[in-house]
Amino acid sequence: DGRMRCRRLFAISTSAFPGWLVTMSPAWLLCAALLAAGPALASTFTAPMDGLQEVGPNGSTATGFATITVVGDLLSVDVTWSGLTAVPTAAHIHCCVDPGANIGVAISFPSFPAVTGGTYLEDFDLLDPSVYTASFVNNFGGGTVTGARDVLLAGLEAGRAYVNIHTSVFP
Repeated sequence: DGRMRCRRLFAISTSAFPGWLVTMSPAWLLCAALLAAGPALASTFTAPMDGLQEVGPNGSTATGFATITVVGDLLSVDVTWSGLTAVPTAAHIHCCVDPGANIGVAISFPSFPAVTGGTYLEDFDLLDPSVYTASFVNNFGGGTVTGARDVLLAGLEAGRAYVNIHTSVFP
């Protein structure tokens, strides 16, 4: 159909797989302009996960990969991981902070599998208030779901969001 799919890496970190490298493709400005043209275009953010990128880095030897795809108001999460030293106690998207710093949770991952390696797939309606933490809606979204959605999308685009998988060993 002639549409361009924009792909770029963004800051992702995990306690069990802490850390991600922030990278933008050379065509980022073109992609940003195309993405602003309408909701039919997909924006995909990908990142490898490991313990060295956590703030501060930890000794986890676990690895993983996260893909977040946004089409209109649908955010799809695909996280694959292996080698955790304990089962996950929580997993979520954090936003909005520059790389090298920590920030609160924007979206928690419900029913995240309690296994040391696996895959998590979930779709989130970005206009559903239950998707976000109340703190994110109030502190970043100006108290509205549309505000939270807009800030989250801007954070993803700017490389100011990351994914965490927490365990009892690396909380």
